[in-house]
Amino acid sequence: MYSFSKIIVDYLCVRNKLWFCFSDALFAESVHYWPMDRMNISLINLQVSADSLSAFHVNSKEKLISSNKVSKDVSSTSRWRTEVVSKIVDVKGGGAGQAFGNVVTSQGILNGSVSTDGAHGWIRMGHFISTCLGEPSVCKDGLTVSLWLKYNRTYTQPYQYFLGTSGSLDGYRGFLIYQNFQNDNRDHMIVKVENGTRVWRRSFLAPSDTWLYVSFTWTSSKGLIVYCNGSLVGYDSRGQKTAPIQPYYTTLTLGRPNDKLQFSRGTLDDIAVWYRALHSREVAAMFARGAGLDLEADSVIAEKGELLIFWQLLLRL
Repeated sequence: MYSFSKIIVDYLCVRNKLWFCFSDALFAESVHYWPMDRMNISLINLQVSADSLSAFHVNSKEKLISSNKVSKDVSSTSRWRTEVVSKIVDVKGGGAGQAFGNVVTSQGILNGSVSTDGAHGWIRMGHFISTCLGEPSVCKDGLTVSLWLKYNRTYTQPYQYFLGTSGSLDGYRGFLIYQNFQNDNRDHMIVKVENGTRVWRRSFLAPSDTWLYVSFTWTSSKGLIVYCNGSLVGYDSRGQKTAPIQPYYTTLTLGRPNDKLQFSRGTLDDIAVWYRALHSREVAAMFARGAGLDLEADSVIAEKGELLIFWQLLLRL
């Protein structure tokens, strides 16, 4: 809930053309935020039983070593496996996701970004049971998800799944950002949201090998609204009835859906989540923040636009 003083600060940011101030305030308001430059890498040693040694596949990230330690019960040499653990930090929610397979970091839009290889790399971002992100039916004020995304077209599989808490089939509640080249061979992106009884979905053109700022808002009353690079690209206000699938998944996954091992080739940066539906002007301000644009010459900061934002902020009280 907004305080009156925060509304005045936000309004002054807009009134004085300080859009970066406005967008930074929005990111401060987010519930979850993964800047993607916070990857913590550590080593852990796991003891391996003699019976399971043959089951391990030794590669560059796993190494079996011998130890002179003798257990109290078994007078034999112990075996250990050293494993690299990479974690992605949610700086707002406090959780830490774990990377699996070939996930690499590189320069992104704002700071660092993470890339998945389309073969076996993915990230488990966390579990969101009984939350707005995992179960939209509990969203009182709606849901907004935004991220920077650059993908590589794959011709070996008909689907690519980039980010979501919903599974690959209709009936799994949550959200999902993905591609379906079986139905549309053009470069495109699809956003879907499910609340357990209905599914909202919208597809839009999205060129490959290009940084795109993908964001969407959803409420049970207004449905799904999708933006690309700060501009409206489509909406689905009615949705369709769907039969819920049990059990369902609430894990947020990057680089694959959470119900099967099908991987994508993409690079993601600056993932943020709000438990409310942002206004289109707020979405535009966040895009400008990442793209380094100056919105001062744009009509969105005309006097009428400033007054509209002020009244919208007041309505949050």
